Amino acid sequence: SAAASTSSTHTSKRERRLQSQVKHLATLISQQHEANKKELEEKLAKQEHDLTVLHKKQLQEEIQKMQVRQMTQLEQQQQFYESREKEREAKEKQLEQQRTTTAQVQDT
Repeated sequence: SAAASTSSTHTSKRERRLQSQVKHLATLISQQHEANKKELEEKLAKQEHDLTVLHKKQLQEEIQKMQVRQMTQLEQQQQFYESREKEREAKEKQLEQQRTTTAQVQDT
């Protein structure tokens, strides 16, 4: 009977030690899981940030390209209208000279 009692005390001590180790391992696993989760969340946040920065950069580049195209178009239009205006002025001068010449011929 004494041997059985010693054996059961020995078993319960061993069980308590094993339960304590299991709890400790469970705590370590849980902590590691949280650390991994936090690290992954931080990596994801950084990637999202990098993506946002990249997207903004691309948008800015597109806007700049559009602005350059618009400025080029405006300059071309302005040059076109200026050349048309010069042509019109030249024609007016020519007509004025013809009128003057015609009037001189009629006067004589």
